[in-house]
Amino acid sequence: MAPATAWSTCALSSQPLRDPIVACGLGRLYNKEAALQFLLAKKGVASKPEELLQYANQLRAANGALDHVSGMKDLLELHLTPAAPEHEGSGRSSAAAAGGAAGAGPSGAAMRALRPSA
Repeated sequence: MAPATAWSTCALSSQPLRDPIVACGLGRLYNKEAALQFLLAKKGVASKPEELLQYANQLRAANGALDHVSGMKDLLELHLTPAAPEHEGSGRSSAAAAGGAAGAGPSGAAMRALRPSA
């Protein structure tokens, strides 16, 4: 996945990221709803048969890339700060990052998240 896409698209559903957003320990970003549906289907709990089919398709597409996520405890909910508006003449780009994250994403800056200890 291209870096700009990784910061704007759910790594699981390939849909645009929207609040609430969660991240795994590898730094992949997910729509929380998609992650919940995936984890429920993984455990065999689905409200609709289509969700189990969607889970099977996601597993095939992921090719084992999601094995490290076994439950919501493996995910951290992100509270993103809106990106600062571009200042005219500043020479800085206001490239939109996932969910409007400041200082993260396509601009090349690294995003850091701190997980509180339990």
